[in-house]
Amino acid sequence: MLRVCWCLSGEELAVLPSEELPDVRTLKKVLHEYHGAPPRFRQAIFENGCRMADDCSIMQVSQVELLLVEFVPRSDTHVLDPIFWSVVENKPAELEGLLQRPLDPNVSDPHFPPSDRTPLLHAAHHGYAGCLDLLLEAGADTEMRAHNHGIQWLTPLNCAAYFGQIQCVCSLLSHGADMHVKGSMYRNGALVHTSSLCHACLTGHEDVALSLVQSGAANDLQEIIRALGSARKGGVLKTSELVQLLRQKKRRRLGPFAERIRHARRAAE
Repeated sequence: MLRVCWCLSGEELAVLPSEELPDVRTLKKVLHEYHGAPPRFRQAIFENGCRMADDCSIMQVSQVELLLVEFVPRSDTHVLDPIFWSVVENKPAELEGLLQRPLDPNVSDPHFPPSDRTPLLHAAHHGYAGCLDLLLEAGADTEMRAHNHGIQWLTPLNCAAYFGQIQCVCSLLSHGADMHVKGSMYRNGALVHTSSLCHACLTGHEDVALSLVQSGAANDLQEIIRALGSARKGGVLKTSELVQLLRQKKRRRLGPFAERIRHARRAAE
């Protein structure tokens, strides 16, 4: 068994089966998910006063100490944050090192248009799945969006759906991103404010839209009707699996009323 104690007080936090903890990274994940510790980048694990790296084996270790680490303050707000640069250049290994300091994954930069764009939003936009997964693991806010001129711009999930980044969409959903939140962006000169599902339908990304529907995105009649209209505008075929599934959901929502409409149409013919 592995005994985990607080570094400063020495109080016991948890006693865990060593055979299920091959390394420090796994231990940090367990402490975060089941014992209230912050994400692994803000945990420091020590054995006999020596800090252990995430890939260190702990199979033969009987006791470790946990120290919670605060974010390193941002030194210069006039310079693009290094976390942002590592995401812009799609360098997951570099991002991992920065998050280990640890640096705040929710940093935003007003110099990157639109104002206050976050690293997570940038990763979702460009489909940088490796960077996005690291940011999510570090506790990046899945609902944090850019702010400019009072407009509610896209959330990371809205953005990933609009640009067809299926891997990012799946990661965001698995980390609890709200699939029903609406976000705005300009499309063909007009400001469009709609859900992630409709953003995916408008741009013809059937795989993304289908994943969202299967995850529960189309949960009310109005959303289903909007999604069908968006799919039509996005050039999605009527015979596609997506449209057929949305129509099936629509019929179920309409229930007996839909049956009466069908009977009336047959009678009129």
